[in-house]
Amino acid sequence: MIYQSGHEDQLIHRYRYDADNRIEEVMSSTDGFVWSTDATYFYYPHGPLARVELGEYNVQGLDHYYTLQGWLKGVNTPYTGDPGGDGENGLRTGGDAMAFSLGYFQDDYTPIGSGITLSDTRDNLWTRYQDDRGTTEAKGLYNEDRPLRNDPFGSF
Repeated sequence: MIYQSGHEDQLIHRYRYDADNRIEEVMSSTDGFVWSTDATYFYYPHGPLARVELGEYNVQGLDHYYTLQGWLKGVNTPYTGDPGGDGENGLRTGGDAMAFSLGYFQDDYTPIGSGITLSDTRDNLWTRYQDDRGTTEAKGLYNEDRPLRNDPFGSF
């Protein structure tokens, strides 16, 4: 894809896809000869997006995780236990600049790894959800209509 073709400020984007037609890499260039990697995409073996690494030098990693129903549970893990370990132990990717988790119903997600504290549990999100509704009968949202959201970095 070429923007402003032939002009001094032209920008060219190139995309690479896998056999399942999922995007794998986005690259950009100003001259069509020297290319920079803008994003690299990784997928779980069963199909959903697992991780996006941004920039030529992997300045940010975005780890996606899902419920058993296949609904997005969150991107990165708020506070601790990032699935990609970004910015930890001298890894090549910078620390997380954003994270959020969604809640559909209580206990909708259990991490595989140990030592990960979910924001649902730590922040008593479901207790607060039930208190807001004035009943302990509030069971959550099973239809993906309006999930509960926890965002430690503020609005984005």
